[in-house]
Amino acid sequence: KTNKLQKNQAIFKSSNGLLATMWQDNKDVIVLSTLHKNLTFEKTRIIKRKHGAVEEVKKPNLVTDYNNEMFGVDRMDQRLSSFPIMRHTVKAYKKIFFYLIDLAIFNAFAIFNKVKAPKLREKRHFTDFRLNLAEQMLSRVTLPQISSPGSLAVGLDPVRLQSKTWAHFPVQLPSTGNKPKGYRRCHVCATRVQRSKTSWKCEV
Repeated sequence: KTNKLQKNQAIFKSSNGLLATMWQDNKDVIVLSTLHKNLTFEKTRIIKRKHGAVEEVKKPNLVTDYNNEMFGVDRMDQRLSSFPIMRHTVKAYKKIFFYLIDLAIFNAFAIFNKVKAPKLREKRHFTDFRLNLAEQMLSRVTLPQISSPGSLAVGLDPVRLQSKTWAHFPVQLPSTGNKPKGYRRCHVCATRVQRSKTSWKCEV
């Protein structure tokens, strides 16, 4: 147990090729490394205080190397956390499976921005890329043709909102008057003598 470190102070201990370092930034930063043999400090930035004084902020070499090498990984995890495919589940293998899907989507997005974006003269946002990818995957799916003997069912076809190329997608109704959204009666509920309104319609 040690006393609390002051701002930008660090302590380290090495044993059997493993270097452990604790550095005080805004909070304790603890790093383990088998690559580094000793602790050194590197100047990373200069902070100008309100009174005009200039302070040189130095970081341990372990922290600087980690930030330089792992920045892309941390940024990837940050973006994937906003749009996770994975849902809460007790099955560990499912978490791994869905994480690999997220990882594949992000890698495809990075390659797209590296190869295609310069030709298009614009970079696509990750949200738009995921949406476009989902629409392209669905466009290649066709509904199976199932024929069954017997009388025809009475009522609306349960797949009436789908085309053979899955080209129908919901869109919001435009605003009307002072209301930010437009509303109409639901067609399905109306056939069941139920009164219900929705702000969505088919784009076709």
